Amino acid sequence: MIGHPWAVQLLKKHISMDRVRHAYLFTGPDSVGKRTLALRFAQSLNCERLNDDFDYCGECAACRQIENQAYPDVRMLVPTHASEALKVEEMRDLSRWLALTPYQAQRRMAILANFHQANESAANALLKTLEEPPRHVVLILTARSTEDLLPTIVSRCEVLPLRSLPIEELEEILLQREGASEWEREVARLSGGNPGTALRLLSDPEVVELRSQRLNELLIVLKSNRIDRFAYADGLAKHKEPQERRSQALQVLGYWQLIWRDALMQAYGADVPVQNPDQMEMIERISLRVSEEDALKVIKKIQRTSEAIQRNANVRLALESLMLDLPYLKSG
Repeated sequence: MIGHPWAVQLLKKHISMDRVRHAYLFTGPDSVGKRTLALRFAQSLNCERLNDDFDYCGECAACRQIENQAYPDVRMLVPTHASEALKVEEMRDLSRWLALTPYQAQRRMAILANFHQANESAANALLKTLEEPPRHVVLILTARSTEDLLPTIVSRCEVLPLRSLPIEELEEILLQREGASEWEREVARLSGGNPGTALRLLSDPEVVELRSQRLNELLIVLKSNRIDRFAYADGLAKHKEPQERRSQALQVLGYWQLIWRDALMQAYGADVPVQNPDQMEMIERISLRVSEEDALKVIKKIQRTSEAIQRNANVRLALESLMLDLPYLKSG
């Protein structure tokens, strides 16, 4: 587990005192480690060789099966695509499964990843299980924030808010890897302190190239007229598969939002490391030509556009609406 030692120690304490809660909610930004923490907690609860410090071994049959999502008493539900929602049918099926006696372990566990994407019917179906949970059940939900969920669900969970790691801390961890180089140092900054993003950048160079392409497109869009902006939005929304169309749009918006965040911090002169150090020219250009107030409006508009797309809004129309609100930067 990279980072979040306070959360690890808290969960170990629950195990050591035999006070494991019936429901947990891990919140935080994408790729911060919520799902990894949930898996490690499940392994610690079921490890066949748990040591005195309550560390899972990672080698016994239970640990390996949980890692591979093949353990009979641990189930993970995760949307296939970034824009896909957990559905009520899945919740009802899960409730039936949870009601059964554990096959091998003392508990039945379910990890519901990205629960902020669950539709309202699915959330209400889960609420019934949270209100009257079987004694042998442990539920772990992950979401971006508590605000994205029904208050009645949040109130029935032990909430662990995870935060992005300080850049220096993640940098130090990555530099300890075998064969580490200066690239690890830069990746720590590009990841914004999110371990999952950093590992993805290190393992797949194409992700870095795609990110650079999407950020270059942002600069082009900011200099373009309305017709060209609409043409760009139409191009992003042309993928044949609806889920891929939404995933692609959400990925682009995620890159753009981080750039605007850096520009806003730069404009205010905030003493915080930028998350896109390789894009300083664009960041400074935006911060010099766009007011702090307008930059904040853009960040909020990008966020609202992402949320609308996640709720199955028409991708092209949502992006066109965003294009109308983006400021124009003169060439040169």
